[in-house]
Amino acid sequence: ESIDMQSNLVCDADQASTWDAFAAFFMLGIFLTSDIYQAYRAIKLAFKTSVFNLMFADLAFVEVITALLSATISISQQLYVGHASDAIEVGVGLLFIRELSSRAYQGLRYNSKKRYMGFFVILTVTVLFGFSLSSSFSESHDI
Repeated sequence: ESIDMQSNLVCDADQASTWDAFAAFFMLGIFLTSDIYQAYRAIKLAFKTSVFNLMFADLAFVEVITALLSATISISQQLYVGHASDAIEVGVGLLFIRELSSRAYQGLRYNSKKRYMGFFVILTVTVLFGFSLSSSFSESHDI
């Protein structure tokens, strides 16, 4: 007896609803609206100053648009297979990673002074603490 494997391989995923898409893209819009507006203002102001400033303003705008496109593609892919909560999680997660650079910059500066040593000591302690908890958790839950 011959079994047709392709007829048994059926994807039961369904596209997410319009409301799911609205929620995911609304959160994306809330997160990126101010960045897009600031990048646009930077370009407008850079026209009045120098070519060097315009180049960096354009770079900032491209970075924001790239973040928008990558989050849109990731969200759309998750919505297409019917995972609305994953779509929101992926979009917010990508944008959270984008925010890490500004957080790191804020952590390095305090009262217009650079605080490299303190920043890296606390970062190292935090990472080691996370690893120690992760390894102790995985060791206690091995089956």
